Amino acid sequence: MTKGKLGIIYALTAATSMGTIAIFAKMAYSFGATPLTMLTIRFGMASIMLWGYLYWQKQIEKIGKKQLLSFALLGVVYGLSSLLFFVAITLTSASIATLLLYTAPVFVVVISVLIGDERLTIYKLISVIITTVGLYLVLDLSVDTVNLKGVLVGMGSGFFYCLFIVGGNRFSAGINPLLVTACTIPATFVFHLCVSLATNQLHLAQPPLVWVYGALMALFGTAIGIGFIYKAVQLVGASKTAIITAIEPAITIALAAIIFSERMSLLQFIGGALIIGAIIIINVSKAQTVSEEGVPEQHRA
Repeated sequence: MTKGKLGIIYALTAATSMGTIAIFAKMAYSFGATPLTMLTIRFGMASIMLWGYLYWQKQIEKIGKKQLLSFALLGVVYGLSSLLFFVAITLTSASIATLLLYTAPVFVVVISVLIGDERLTIYKLISVIITTVGLYLVLDLSVDTVNLKGVLVGMGSGFFYCLFIVGGNRFSAGINPLLVTACTIPATFVFHLCVSLATNQLHLAQPPLVWVYGALMALFGTAIGIGFIYKAVQLVGASKTAIITAIEPAITIALAAIIFSERMSLLQFIGGALIIGAIIIINVSKAQTVSEEGVPEQHRA
């Protein structure tokens, strides 16, 4: 098998793996698990998996105190995004919640242009317009599976994820991205643990299947998902990997339709396709300026 084909397989596997996060969360909720319980389990296990992998691969490097503090803050921001995302899944469909979260990489462009990190190009402008139209179609409040509270919480998850991406781009330059992730995820775990204890929502006495779903989220959504993204980047480059992994929301939508019989209206489906298309446009435009040794910005831990 050629290097290019293997890289594509890695990227497709990563997108499929991370597309299961909302599905496993919804399955755990059916047993009475709370979002904070699942997030604490997921990120606790993911922290162990990531550091175990780094130790095994001998990729642990020394990081300064200021950088560690920056990564800890990123972990809190990502914690807010993931918490709102998991709550959104309880309020609306897994498909809608995922699409709302996945608008973040496109709106990163808006913030990055405003603060001077990027310049506005025709491709970026088109992607923002397409995303806006896609959101208008997806947020069809006349559909039973959508409610205003779920929409607002879902958009909140996308907003904090946007801040996470922008902050990560600023604070992690020149550092092994996998090591950055390994420093961020434990902070996210501590954030969820503290919030769940403070609100008395940590319930670890769960049925065995809930722990299985938590482990699967940590394994597929973090270990395999992120690990395979880095493998794909090494083989086919960051831009091509980002384009391929943009199908992640489509994976979630398809799985939700099969497992939970979730249905989107035709206009919502078209809106979702527009959002995914806008993300692809962004990544195609970045292929002209971003080094092939980079890492896709929209990967999710």
